[in-house]
Amino acid sequence: MREDLAAETILSSLREHLMRDEAFQEFKTRYLHHLQHREKDNGEALRLHDQRTRELEKKISNLMDAIENGQHSNVIVECLNSYEQELKTLQATRDQLVPTPITLPDDMPSLYRRHIDNLVATLTDEGVLAERAMSFTN
Repeated sequence: MREDLAAETILSSLREHLMRDEAFQEFKTRYLHHLQHREKDNGEALRLHDQRTRELEKKISNLMDAIENGQHSNVIVECLNSYEQELKTLQATRDQLVPTPITLPDDMPSLYRRHIDNLVATLTDEGVLAERAMSFTN
């Protein structure tokens, strides 16, 4: 098959078959369903993270109370330092558990078709074709 015919067949398929409105709506429905499940999983992870943070804060508070009441030892201080380090780590990683919202534009099929039309125009431009032909001869 000649290269120009192959290119036209491929570009025609891109223009006509990909990103049809109904295909995009089907994709969007499946994608939103997937996002809902992911958000549910992320919500549970965030809930457990926050629960662990509250537990550590309570333990630290209890150890501080013990120290203030004169009940301190190397073991208590080591425990306190360990809990405080774990709490800092949890606080630093919390933002990673909050998902960044992703939105799909409603006009994505038309945006895609314009992109493909631009690509076709670029690839079929006389200057681009001439430059490509020159690169094959060198």
